[in-house]
Amino acid sequence: LLNSIGANTYMRLPLVANSKNTSQILEPIAQIAWGKRKAAVVYIDESLNTEFDMGNLLSISRYSTSDQFETGFHGAYGLRYKYQTTNNIQGGISLGQVLRSEQKRSFTSSSGLGTKKSDIFVAAELDLPHKSYLSFQGLLGDMFEAKKTDFNAGFEYKGVHLNTKYSYLQSDYREYRSNPIEEWTMAAGYKINNTWELTSNLRYDETESHLAMLGAGLSYENQCVLLNLEMDRRYSLEGTSPPTTNFSFAISLKGFSTGSVNAIQSKNCK
Repeated sequence: LLNSIGANTYMRLPLVANSKNTSQILEPIAQIAWGKRKAAVVYIDESLNTEFDMGNLLSISRYSTSDQFETGFHGAYGLRYKYQTTNNIQGGISLGQVLRSEQKRSFTSSSGLGTKKSDIFVAAELDLPHKSYLSFQGLLGDMFEAKKTDFNAGFEYKGVHLNTKYSYLQSDYREYRSNPIEEWTMAAGYKINNTWELTSNLRYDETESHLAMLGAGLSYENQCVLLNLEMDRRYSLEGTSPPTTNFSFAISLKGFSTGSVNAIQSKNCK
């Protein structure tokens, strides 16, 4: 039986500024917390991979599950800023850091929470017309070195859409990751008309400095059926499996599933 007690006090002070064309929110955040758990023999297997973000900045315990509990005095501070215009342009930035009275070696290095002063979590986003967007989130160390990074960008304009992503995750033996992971992914498409669409995708392994995956597809969709032809080439090794090329062809009949509907067709299937 796990007996845990604690107290959590936090403050959020949203400051709002509105004008004719814009709306802005600035929100300082602060927390003071304390926790204690009675000594017990617990098999720790679920909370090894703990993520630190704005969602658990004000939590009394930031472990992902209850097999571990954050004890002692700790606090946090942060700041949120959001900006929105009447032209559908909006963005924001958030940052936060945890302070504690003693180190918590039960947190992994990649979590950013093991030291007295945690890594700084930073997140930013920007939404623009034509479904264009930029987003970033990551953990920055004392020297502003990146431990985790996730960057996304994309747009959609006149039938063309493009989505890109960059990810970096440092090596961490306690998370069974002996090498860092760093890669780029891209997904693009062109809608030829109301029924035909071309797609492509790739994944580039920055750590190994080579292309890991390349694919392309052609799809046809009307009010009755969805046809999808895809080809992908995997260049990287997976265990003892050599690089391979895969082809796939799928037919989906509409009206027999609970899947989403992309658009309302003007005609009925007869």
